[in-house]
Amino acid sequence: MQLENLDAMNDLLKIMKVQNELLEKANEKLAKDVAIFKKKDYDMAAMKRAALGKALNIHK
Repeated sequence: MQLENLDAMNDLLKIMKVQNELLEKANEKLAKDVAIFKKKDYDMAAMKRAALGKALNIHK
């Protein structure tokens, strides 16, 4: 009985370790995706400002 419980706990720990690794990989990917999105958003805002400046004939 105790050996079965120990085996079950060991299996649970293995599953939790795999889940943790998957979460870490997902978090890394999400962080990269957010950084890419922020850069694209910043670039788009810069292009809009430049286009607006040209339309209003504003020079810096």
